[in-house]
Amino acid sequence: MKFFKRIAALILAVVMAAAVVLPVRVSASTPFRDVPATHFAFEAINWISHPDNGSIMVGDPAGNFHPNQTITKFDAARIYAMAAGFRPATHNIPAQLRAEIDRAFEQYRSFLDQMAANTAQWSRIADREIAFLMYRDVLTQEEVAGFAGSRLTRQEAVAWMVRVIGRQAHAAAIVIPFHNPFADNAQIAPEFIRYVYYAREAGMIAGGTGNNFNPNDNFTRAQLAALFHNTLGSNGASVPQPPPGANTPMATVSGTVELVYRNSQVFITTPTGTANHAIASNATLIVDNVHRTAAFIQAGMTVNAVLNAQGEIISLVARTATDASQGTNQQNQQNQQNAQNIRLYSDEGFVVSTTANPATITIRTQRVRITGQIVNEERTFTLAPNAAITRGNRSVPITDAQVNDIAFFRFTGTVIHELELQDRERELEGILLERRLTDHLGNQTIIVEEQSGALYELRVPTTAEISRGTMRNVRLQDLRIGDSVSVQIESGQLTRIHAIGQRTTVEARLTEIRVTQYFSEVTVQQPNGQVHMFTIMPGVFDVYSLRIGMDIRLFLDSREVMDIQVLAQTGQNITAVLGYIQAIRAGQTLTVVALDGQPNRTHTIIINNDTIDTATGQRLDFNRLRVNMNVYIVMVGPQSNVARSVTILP
Repeated sequence: MKFFKRIAALILAVVMAAAVVLPVRVSASTPFRDVPATHFAFEAINWISHPDNGSIMVGDPAGNFHPNQTITKFDAARIYAMAAGFRPATHNIPAQLRAEIDRAFEQYRSFLDQMAANTAQWSRIADREIAFLMYRDVLTQEEVAGFAGSRLTRQEAVAWMVRVIGRQAHAAAIVIPFHNPFADNAQIAPEFIRYVYYAREAGMIAGGTGNNFNPNDNFTRAQLAALFHNTLGSNGASVPQPPPGANTPMATVSGTVELVYRNSQVFITTPTGTANHAIASNATLIVDNVHRTAAFIQAGMTVNAVLNAQGEIISLVARTATDASQGTNQQNQQNQQNAQNIRLYSDEGFVVSTTANPATITIRTQRVRITGQIVNEERTFTLAPNAAITRGNRSVPITDAQVNDIAFFRFTGTVIHELELQDRERELEGILLERRLTDHLGNQTIIVEEQSGALYELRVPTTAEISRGTMRNVRLQDLRIGDSVSVQIESGQLTRIHAIGQRTTVEARLTEIRVTQYFSEVTVQQPNGQVHMFTIMPGVFDVYSLRIGMDIRLFLDSREVMDIQVLAQTGQNITAVLGYIQAIRAGQTLTVVALDGQPNRTHTIIINNDTIDTATGQRLDFNRLRVNMNVYIVMVGPQSNVARSVTILP
C-alpha cells in the first residue's frame, strides 16, 4: 500500500491502495490524504473527526475527507443527528436516550415509510436520524419532504445548526432588518433569515467576497466542518448573552458524567438519579484544573456544577477518575498543554524498527519529487513522554509496534506526539451485521461486529474472493445477516470473505409486520416471552398473506427468512400449506401432502387464473407443476381452498 506524504504544497502525493478497515470511531491522528495542513479547514476537519468530539464527520475507507464535496440532505441529517446526541443501536448508551431514539422512530416511522414509497430517489440510510431530528424540533416534516435529490444549502445548514444548539428563541429575537445586512440579503429565504443573522452575530459564520452570504449555494464538507467547529469547537466564537439574571447561581449539583451531547448538554448522575443540563454560552468550565470548552468533558468524569434559574450550567469543575483518585500529575498536564500549543504535522508510513529505552521509532515513508521520481525515506523519531500510542482505538506501548505495521503519526521536528498503528495484514472475525450492495458512490460495503463489540465498515472490492460454507465464488448478496465471517485484509485491501451460516427454525406468534420497498421485517414472540425481528428478502414469501396474531414457523438462514409456514391449530382454518404435490388432477386441482408434523394430512387446492407464481409475480403456469414438487401455497382466505400464490421450493 502506498501512502500520501503531507508536506509543502510543491511536493506531489503518492497514492496508496485504499485502506478498507474503517472502525466506527476513526482516530483523528489518522490524517486525511486530501486535507493538507495549509487547507483553510484543516483544524476544523481534524477536530470534527476526532473520537473525543464524537467523530461527527469521518472520511472514507481510503483515508480521504473529500472537503470540496457537497452534501446530500440525507448525509447531512446523519451528521447533525450525531451532533445532537444520536447514536446507532450498536452503541452502549443510557436507557433513557435509547428510549428517546426509539420513541422518535416509532412516532415518525409511518411518515418515513410513506416518503420512501411515494418519493423517487428517497434514501433510507438516515431514517432513524431524521426521525430523531424531527423529534428534537431540528427538522420539520415539510423540510424532510424535500430531501430527495437535493443537497444542503448554506442557509439550511445554518438554520439546522442553530436548532441543534437550542437557540431558536434567540434567533427569533433578532430584529429585521439587520443593522449590517449581507450584500445579497434579498436572496435569503424569509424562514431562514433570522437564523442566518443570529449565526453571524454569534460568530458562527461571516460574509464572503463582497460581503455576500450566498444562501442558496450548496455547502461543502469542509465548510460544514468549519461551521461545527466555529459553533461547538474549542475555538468557537461566543454566542449572544442569555437573558438578564441567567448568571445568578441558584443551585448546585455533584455527580458523575453519564453522557455528553455535542450540543453542550451534560447528563449527570447523582445519588438521586440522572438529569441533563445545558451548558450556558458563557459558562466557566475547568477540566482537570485547566480552563476548557465542553468538548473536553468526558463520560465517567466527576463534576461539581453551579446552575442558574433556568437549570443551565454556569460553572463546572470536572476531573477524570484517575485525577480524582490519584491526584494531579502536574508534569503530565504541562506536557499535554505544551503539546497542544505546538503546531503538529501529519504523516504516514511503514514501521522499520523501534526501541523501548529510549522510546524511538523508525518509519519509512514515500514521496514524489517535482521531477516525478519516487523516493523512499527512513526517519527516526523519539516519542514524547506523553505520546498517545494506539492500535484500533486501544492504548498500547511502543513495544507493540511490529515491523511493516502501518503508522499514522503527528509530529513536530523529530518528536512524535500521536501515533496510530494498524496491521498491514490481518484477519478480522465476527458477525455480519449489514451488507450494502451499492452505496451512493457505487461501492459494496459490509459491517462486521467483532467479538469485543467493535464495529468495522469494510469496502468490498470487485476483486475480493467471496465464499460461503462449501460454495466458492458467490456474490455478496448470497451472504446472510448473522453469518459468521472471516475477512482477510492485506496491505489495507480486503482480499477474501468467508462466511458460515446456520439453518434453523423458530416457532412463535407474529406480533408486527413492516413492509418497505426493499425488504420486509417480521417481529415474533416465542412462548418463553423472547422477542425477535427477522428480515424477509423480496420474492421469498408473500408477506401480505400474514396477519398479526398468527402462529408461524420461520425457516432461517442465519438471521434471514428463507420461508414461512403458518401453523394450523386445533379448530383453526388454515391459510397456507407447506408440503409436496401428491397428485395433479383435471380442473387445475392439486392434492398436497402437508409437512407440518401431522402424518398423511392432505389438502385439495384449486389453482385459478388469479393465482400468482411468487418467483415472478405473474400468473402461475399450471404446466410447470410436477408430482413430488415441494411447494408453499397461500390461500385466498381461511375459508377457501383456492390458491392465492404458489412458491416452488427447491
